[in-house]
Amino acid sequence: MLLVYFIKVNLCLVLLCLLFQVLMYRDTFFGVRRLMLWGIYLTAFLLPLWNMQGWLSGDATTNGLAEAYATYVLPTLDVTASRVASFGIEQSEPGCGMWFVGTMLLWALIYAIPVVVLTVRFLWQIAYILYLRCTCARENIFGQRVYRYPRQCSPFSFGAWIFMHTDEIDEQALREVIVHEQTHVRQWHTVDILLSEMVCIIFWWNPAAWVMRREVRMNLEFMADKAVSDYLTSSTASHDSTLKAYQYHLLGFSTQMNVATISNNFNVLPLKRRIIMMNSRRTRRTGMVKYAVFVPVAALMLLLCNVD
Repeated sequence: MLLVYFIKVNLCLVLLCLLFQVLMYRDTFFGVRRLMLWGIYLTAFLLPLWNMQGWLSGDATTNGLAEAYATYVLPTLDVTASRVASFGIEQSEPGCGMWFVGTMLLWALIYAIPVVVLTVRFLWQIAYILYLRCTCARENIFGQRVYRYPRQCSPFSFGAWIFMHTDEIDEQALREVIVHEQTHVRQWHTVDILLSEMVCIIFWWNPAAWVMRREVRMNLEFMADKAVSDYLTSSTASHDSTLKAYQYHLLGFSTQMNVATISNNFNVLPLKRRIIMMNSRRTRRTGMVKYAVFVPVAALMLLLCNVD
């Protein structure tokens, strides 16, 4: 039963990830995109748990659709003694049960090893950030408490904490970094990062999980970049020149070390896509109509998940 649930979750994740890539890849509705990414995760995990068998069995239309689906889409396999024997396993063979158990244990081991490795890496990074929180000196920069990392690194935040190496950063770049990281802190972007990381640990073999992780991280950076752009707009008349200077600052930080990949890093790559988004025209509000496609797609997946 658990295996069937895992299969359904991964299929939902793949389909919804493809939908996101096709319809929403270049939108500038960053807040709506964040909600959509959360919706994809919640739908993939909760949809297979919704049992509609009682309602479906009493509806003639859905029964007809289910029969057509089973007849024309699902393969038919007759399991007989001769077919079992054709696989080299006699029905009365004494070791048949042990062979099956051994195969299942092998597959469980293949699945568990990467999960353990990724979990240890995940916990190690959290422990290291907690260590930095306890050992790094505190500074107050433009009214924001910052933990000073002892070596040169890319600025990053985790939860309510901002870490950065403040040496050799001019005042304008420092203000941009603070606004950028304050956005991550204020909007609790760390929660999104942790969710995407845990999904990748559980479904490490599913490419859609890693694509979703990348999209979550990029969208959070788009949101923080937009906050910096809005700050520059309100603080100076020459917005274009200061925005270009901010983009050069991003390029400068791209050569510096990332301390922890589970944090909100200032120089999340690819920078090219971030710069393109900053220079893009805002998507028209009518473009939000296509987000409604998510509803019938989710309804269709719910129906397929309940086909017996």
